[in-house]
Amino acid sequence: MRFVAYDQSYEAMYLRFASKVGRASLGRPFGYYGASDTTVVRRHILIDDGADPPAVIGAVTTKVQDYVLAGQTIRVAVATYPIGLGVVEPKYAMAGVLIFRKLLESHPLNILGTGPPETNTVAKLCSMLGWRLSPVPYLFMARRIAPLAAKQLATRPALAAVARLAGRLGLLAPFEAVMHRRARRPAVKYDIDCVAGFDAELDGWWQAYAEEIGFGLIRDSRQMNTMFPATIGAFERLLFRSSGRVVGFAVLLIPKPEDARQAMGANVVTLVEFGALNAHLEDAAAALAQRLWRQRLDAVIVNHSHGKTVEALQAAGFVPRSTNMVLAVSPALQARLDAAGVGLSGMVITRADGDGPIGLGVDL
Repeated sequence: MRFVAYDQSYEAMYLRFASKVGRASLGRPFGYYGASDTTVVRRHILIDDGADPPAVIGAVTTKVQDYVLAGQTIRVAVATYPIGLGVVEPKYAMAGVLIFRKLLESHPLNILGTGPPETNTVAKLCSMLGWRLSPVPYLFMARRIAPLAAKQLATRPALAAVARLAGRLGLLAPFEAVMHRRARRPAVKYDIDCVAGFDAELDGWWQAYAEEIGFGLIRDSRQMNTMFPATIGAFERLLFRSSGRVVGFAVLLIPKPEDARQAMGANVVTLVEFGALNAHLEDAAAALAQRLWRQRLDAVIVNHSHGKTVEALQAAGFVPRSTNMVLAVSPALQARLDAAGVGLSGMVITRADGDGPIGLGVDL
């Protein structure tokens, strides 16, 4: 077996592998991450020369970028897609061990956010190699009950039809009103502006926010514009201002209602990013929830590891559900985190830290 850097000479072999695995991002060029002088994306592949013809049996994409740890900037490699862990052929399950070992040799400071269907396999491999695993909280806020009930009852068409009818007749409106009233209201009025991109205003906020967190991706304007380029209309970028000063920001992934209902049966919005200064966090979360309530959507989901942010979102009406994202931290990075006294609740890890727009299901 050979573990090599991907280049065009392996393209045909690699695309055969990608088609078997079925991951949307595997066959895409790296350009979907956006232009950046701080983010370096690499892909390595594992080749079985004993097969006839030789075949790619595993792949890993790493995104090396700047994180802040206890006030200092460090380079961290995020493993976005470790593939070939027995997904294509069970006989190649141990290929994952080789991929992880090679990954650690190249990038000793490494984090991995992983979700279904690979979570269990990746978790076992990480544990074997000494990685530490932590579940990243998953939160859910219902806005309209009928479409969500119909989605859950998709295998029972008669009951799903009853749920949709109840929604059209407004029979569930009282229950939705109760959910709305139970959510915390902001004590402070914020100006929430939707912007096409981020600029120096966000940079000023980031300098203060970086001092309040233990570990997280640098979320300045340059990084955020790379991750959420203006060319992608599905993203809604928000700035929270108090007395003219930026105190927080958020990024929402809002599918078109007709596309969302066709694909999922409900218009489910993802809160991709949310961060606010500690002094404004609870009220900013409440203001965000109230804004979401006024929009035409059925539900909002979010993965967020920062303890204070999770608590603020829960007070604003989000409820915890079984997590679908596990954070795996390599031994070298874990040692740095332990030395700085940083646990999961002090980290800012969200869905956006992984594979960029394509990992969020955005069609580019």
